[in-house]
Amino acid sequence: MAINGSEQVGTCESCPKENVRLILSGTIWQCDECRARDIAAALEHQTPEKQEQRLQDYHLEQIKKENAALRIQTDIFNAKMQSIHAVQEAINADPSVENKNYMVAQVIAERYKHLNGLIHDVDVQKTEYETEQRALQTFYNDLSKKLRAEEREKIKLQDVTYKPIEAPVKKRREDKPKKWDKTGVAAAALKYKIPEQLIQMTCAQHDITVDAAVMILKEANIIKS
Repeated sequence: MAINGSEQVGTCESCPKENVRLILSGTIWQCDECRARDIAAALEHQTPEKQEQRLQDYHLEQIKKENAALRIQTDIFNAKMQSIHAVQEAINADPSVENKNYMVAQVIAERYKHLNGLIHDVDVQKTEYETEQRALQTFYNDLSKKLRAEEREKIKLQDVTYKPIEAPVKKRREDKPKKWDKTGVAAAALKYKIPEQLIQMTCAQHDITVDAAVMILKEANIIKS
């Protein structure tokens, strides 16, 4: 039985109570008790302490992911370098090859171009996956209005609003001084006995100094203290 546009008497959609006063909460009808419980849960979820804890958890998770990625990149890099050296040794051992260095360079260049094509295909696939994610998130945003606060908290799917992909506008990049140089990279690589490319990659990826890159690599147990 309707009382007004936002209230009625009937069965609560969040609990089994029947013939009680209901309040329209989003898209579902709730009794006073369920309504008050959801509001309290939402307020608790947004307290400064909870927000700070979620922020700390997020940063910790990001650090763990970066460290794991660095370890994986190091292992892959070392394995790939070994395979390149194996190709070079095979060419050097072939008496029919006159200009051995040129042949090695040619093989490397062809492999590099092939990988460029693979990277493009991966980027296309990644775009498709991200588009599907946005579609799922958009549908969930509407569906989440019908869920109770504790149900939304259990799912913890990022609540985002879908925005169509816009063509990137290319802006003229302003050159800024790098925080690292090749001399520092070479010195650190020699000191810690790791590939220069790994230190340089870490510096460039995070826009940090050589010393800061060394600290990250130590935290990831790539450089042994």
